[in-house]
Amino acid sequence: MPADSPPLLGEWTVDLCQALGAVGKPDEAEALARNQSDTHDRARHLAALSLGCSLAGYDDLGTCYARAAARLVPDGAAPEPANAVAQALAHTGDERAASAMATGRNAEHRRQALTAVAAGLVRHCPEGATRIAGSLTEALARRIEAGPQATRSGLSTNWRLCSSPSPASGTPTRC
Repeated sequence: MPADSPPLLGEWTVDLCQALGAVGKPDEAEALARNQSDTHDRARHLAALSLGCSLAGYDDLGTCYARAAARLVPDGAAPEPANAVAQALAHTGDERAASAMATGRNAEHRRQALTAVAAGLVRHCPEGATRIAGSLTEALARRIEAGPQATRSGLSTNWRLCSSPSPASGTPTRC
């Protein structure tokens, strides 16, 4: 892509960077990222490229692009680029950097970001994924125990989506 070409607008270029990374065409994706005039947009494009590389098994490239994206996101940055980079870092197995980067405008958004980090860590750092998911699960259990106002979701705690075996009989029961 020529350096003097106009910037490409739209979210689809972020998805394209991920796809190009996944099919082993990082140079084209890197050019798309470089073409972004906004630093946060460059970070999101590089994070997507990293994610594509990582998901396709190009681990070294995934790590390189995730770190490059992280350098573009300053402390206190908006959640959107920070969380995209956090997820990319998680897919490289960098629990510390991914957890530190995950943020949100409120506690719910931070929990969502940390959930994405936990999912990303599963392949390279399963113990980190377990730590984060366990912490999130414990916090959710405390909120549920505190009652519906604490969860702000209005979910009742006396129902389940699936049948579970009765401990006494081993036969499924509806909760």
